[in-house]
Amino acid sequence: MKPERRYILYCIFQSPENQTPPREIKINDRLVRIVSGSGLKAVISGILPGETKPDVSHILAYKKMVEQLHSHPAVSGIIPMRYGAFFERKHQITRMLESNREHYISLLRKLDGCVEMGVRVLLEVSGTREEKTVSGLENGRIKNRSAPAENAKAPGRQSTRGKDYLAARRNCYQQEKQYTEQMDEAAKNCRNVFSGLFTESKTEYVAPGFLNNNAARPVVSLYFLVPRKFMEQFRSRFPELSRLKHAKFLPSGPWPPYNFVTGGDLNGKDNDKKAGSKILGALQEAL
Repeated sequence: MKPERRYILYCIFQSPENQTPPREIKINDRLVRIVSGSGLKAVISGILPGETKPDVSHILAYKKMVEQLHSHPAVSGIIPMRYGAFFERKHQITRMLESNREHYISLLRKLDGCVEMGVRVLLEVSGTREEKTVSGLENGRIKNRSAPAENAKAPGRQSTRGKDYLAARRNCYQQEKQYTEQMDEAAKNCRNVFSGLFTESKTEYVAPGFLNNNAARPVVSLYFLVPRKFMEQFRSRFPELSRLKHAKFLPSGPWPPYNFVTGGDLNGKDNDKKAGSKILGALQEAL
């Protein structure tokens, strides 16, 4: 029995009133089709069941396709989709366009003519690895690697352990507060560098598990929605980041504006979307 084909959604766009988009677009010898509904267009292609697995090769191919569609003259501004928006039938896609029309049109207005630029900020961590674990708290538990077994039930031992635990928790909260203040300041300074060149920004913080012996640096990921006309000017300010102290800055982009697409029913498999987004995010940060 021949495997039943499904459909994968790459992006949504809206054609100018005076322009009729083609029904098909050929990109890298692959034919993608355009489905219309409620004044919106969806770019899709047929895939076999085995191609829906969210592995690196499939997601890289998907990422490349979305990037090329984002700059294709027949498409204009797009709402880029994350990997995992699969559909059994075309009418499910037109129904999605109809039910989310107002939301998609609002998104297209915001994203029109824009790209996403990113900056990862790796902050310096004060203190040594040993200083970060000297509190004796590891993964929420007291470390007691050197205490002899016969002292386990010694008088006052439980009281001492309790005091050590509370002291360690206080240290933990103080360090978390310090990290948050450092990350807030780094994000503010970074946004100031690009002031006037973006219409919206998003910030994500990742504080290191400083209670873990393999503690990493605090990381701030900033995403900027940048009009294409400001893209080169935005890039020209990257060297100014090096003047900011106590941090390493890793710029990236331009990308389709993935991080500025929110809401809207995709009707895809949630597990596929979550796995695909996680891998795609990691790949995007690595490139």
